[in-house]
Amino acid sequence: MLNLSNVSIRLSLSSPWTISHLSPAKTSAGDAGSEMARTGVIVYENGKSGFLGEHSCMDGTPTLRMNEFVLAALAKGKVDHGSATVSSNLPTPKEITFELDSTSKSHIQTATKNFNTLVGQHDLHVLHYEGYGKAAIKTYKASPDAWAQMVKQLAFHKMFNRPGVCYESCQTRKFKRGRTEVIRSASVQSGEWSRAMLDPNVDDITRHDLFRAALKQHLTYAGWAADGQGVDRHLFGLKKLIKEGEPVPEIYTDPSYGKSNHWELSTSQLSSDYFDGWGYGEVVPDGYGLSYSIADNYIRWTATSLKRDTAVLKHYLAEAATETKQMMDRAAKAIAARDGQKQA
Repeated sequence: MLNLSNVSIRLSLSSPWTISHLSPAKTSAGDAGSEMARTGVIVYENGKSGFLGEHSCMDGTPTLRMNEFVLAALAKGKVDHGSATVSSNLPTPKEITFELDSTSKSHIQTATKNFNTLVGQHDLHVLHYEGYGKAAIKTYKASPDAWAQMVKQLAFHKMFNRPGVCYESCQTRKFKRGRTEVIRSASVQSGEWSRAMLDPNVDDITRHDLFRAALKQHLTYAGWAADGQGVDRHLFGLKKLIKEGEPVPEIYTDPSYGKSNHWELSTSQLSSDYFDGWGYGEVVPDGYGLSYSIADNYIRWTATSLKRDTAVLKHYLAEAATETKQMMDRAAKAIAARDGQKQA
């Protein structure tokens, strides 16, 4: 029965008080025995709640829609909660007793230890950036998602002085059985802009023009990916067709191919008025999981890693977000002054 269930409800004795502590991974530390179902609602003792989703069978968007449906129904009073008085007619809950042999008990102990070790190896930080959101970004006639991606590239440049190999998830649900494709956010244009932002000798008009070029390139690649014209899923599919014993094409053993698929920044956007945040882990040992949501007046990032200075990345994200908007504001004034002089 448990294995056939689609959704479980877990009542946790913990009481998370911050957005970071609301992460199911954080609150499950030391409580691995309760993590059983692939997909589950977690309700904490202080009334807060969360949702733990299994990614292999579905993507973030269906999970988001399901949660939004439930939360919207609750928020709009469409759910009949019944009487506030506890009914004596309710059946008494029955504990399901598992009969386990010594081998099963040993496996459970090992799994519990491994789970807690894995959680303990990770670091998670949430940046709730209130400097601006998509409402302000749109006044620059810019895509909020592309803008947020460029902020991440600049933050990575600040931290490592080079571009980061960046994965952004893109839906291909316009196709039957379509799931995702990769938007490769790191481009020649994003690199040129990031370097210009860090070079004090580059003027703001030049930075503005480079930023516009980087945004345009990002949207171009995003369009390709959404139309099934990306490279990553295609090459992955061809690789999986190689049978055991067959020669592996050189492209898959080329160091540049491996490096270009080493996702130092694994990013994805899910935005909802009903969520306080969401996130996932890194996909390579030296990388970062970087989920984000964009609202009218804020941008929220959740950064995870194997304790690779996640707090430092959080700092640079905030710094990069602020500096990007300040640059655009200064550039607008400089462009207006330049154009005014030309007209005079």
